[in-house]
Amino acid sequence: MAHIYAGDTSKVDEEVLRAVEKLPDDFWIFAEFDIERNVDWLVIREVPASERATRPSTMILTELKRSDKPIRAWNMNGPWEKLEDSGVYSELHSDKPEINFYQQVLHTSSALQDWLWRNQRFYLDSHLPVQPIDSFKPWPDLLILSPPGVRHQLPIRPPTGYGGFWFGLEQWVNHVQRWNPRAGYSWSKDELTKLAQFLGLKEVATPRISTPIAPGESPKEVGDFMAWVLRLEERVSQLERQVQGMTTTSEGNGSNGGQPSASTAPAAGVSEAAPSTYRPYEGGAYTDTTYTVGQQFDGRIYRISPQRDYVLASLPDGLTVLLHISKMSENFQRRLNMGQMQPGTAVRLEVLQIERDRGQTRLEVRDIGTPPLSSLPEPTAMMLPRPPEDAPSPW
Repeated sequence: MAHIYAGDTSKVDEEVLRAVEKLPDDFWIFAEFDIERNVDWLVIREVPASERATRPSTMILTELKRSDKPIRAWNMNGPWEKLEDSGVYSELHSDKPEINFYQQVLHTSSALQDWLWRNQRFYLDSHLPVQPIDSFKPWPDLLILSPPGVRHQLPIRPPTGYGGFWFGLEQWVNHVQRWNPRAGYSWSKDELTKLAQFLGLKEVATPRISTPIAPGESPKEVGDFMAWVLRLEERVSQLERQVQGMTTTSEGNGSNGGQPSASTAPAAGVSEAAPSTYRPYEGGAYTDTTYTVGQQFDGRIYRISPQRDYVLASLPDGLTVLLHISKMSENFQRRLNMGQMQPGTAVRLEVLQIERDRGQTRLEVRDIGTPPLSSLPEPTAMMLPRPPEDAPSPW
């Protein structure tokens, strides 16, 4: 859960609040506060001390608008229009001095940048030199939320390429989580805490305290839990197939003359077996004796956690293994955060450790690079779920 602070809590949009709460705990959210202007939402991503020299923080300022009618505009320097009940578009008026919503978010972004630069001595580490004003330049987003079926007519992005237009919370949250700035300041946890205090904001939500996994430490608890979840899923699938088989038998003894019905018979060439994270104990001996430490596998991503701290990969024989963030290469993590790694993406893994317990075996693996696609079987042969549709590009 993200760190969330607010100024005027009565103005905080509950729907947006519920959405940003789900961001990882390195995100800091500042809502409904005033500098020279009102800021609806400011998102800043904390950077670990070990990465501050090379990784700038995500910093996104978002202006929130709600409209129950379609809005259209093609000129970012002129007035925008809104569809009236009469079916005619009329000029959209605002109580702000700006001529349209895009101009509003640009001016707020500029004011925030100047305010952060002028007041940096109140919240940045005291040993640091004065930071240039460009270090505090946020990315400006306009988020317009409307009832289902309302379709706005705005450019895919502003003509200058600076800023973005979003019409759905899920798409905006994905953009926030994947955004990787090329430049900017690297905010620390202490600095973000001081910023919230200096702004006089109230704490709305705090992440649950958890014990981080040290580099090189085996994520055994995470792996065991995921293995249990997948075993449960497999057991449910087995029960469903048994019920389906009973239904098929019952129907076959009726009007179909003993033949399976068309609705329950498996399609030709399609396996009903589910990927498994373990191998069963049979006849006093483990059945996965071919696995050895140092062995390498070519597989494909099967599932990605919402926080992108682990992925599940499906191997060619149907075995599913967990790859924790502590065992991912820097290139793998970078591609994962940029959204380039999706279910079905090829990966190459190496076995680090083999654990056997109560008739089950778990492989601890690490990422060693992506193999050529030609060396892998087709995703359908590895029983992968259908990949979700790609999220809109954050430009």
